[in-house]
Amino acid sequence: LRRAQTDRFDDAVARLYRTIEIISQHRLALHGIDCANPDFASLGVEGLQEAFAKTTGEVYGQSKPLPGAVALADGHILLLILQDEFCKGRQSGDLRKLVDELKARDHSMSAHGMRPVDQKDFLKLKNTAREFADKLFAINNTNFDAMLLEHSFPKI
Repeated sequence: LRRAQTDRFDDAVARLYRTIEIISQHRLALHGIDCANPDFASLGVEGLQEAFAKTTGEVYGQSKPLPGAVALADGHILLLILQDEFCKGRQSGDLRKLVDELKARDHSMSAHGMRPVDQKDFLKLKNTAREFADKLFAINNTNFDAMLLEHSFPKI
């Protein structure tokens, strides 16, 4: 949010992207998955590869095999398949919307040099990141706003 206040939307969007990514990494770690080197067999989920291919087809428009390293969207797809509490009430269409919002970062000048990120891109991803943070904190019976009040950046 501090980056957006100074019109550094590329950086702000990159940080929101990382926030959304780390939420999936945290939830997958609770299932015993190391996103850098996942051992999907340890999950003991029958038909995981098929479910992943089906869901990635719905989200991306093309089926993908289980990844060698789990990135942001694939992490949330896995959480949906695993029926993780974080994804309660979500469907593949919700993840398709997330993937569309993430394109702002993926196409940004700092990531792949395609286009600048603007305030509109930032606000969309900010709302999604906020929704995700609220949900994560609620699962842990804590309040995101209360945590923000306790922690602030010094200003000189």
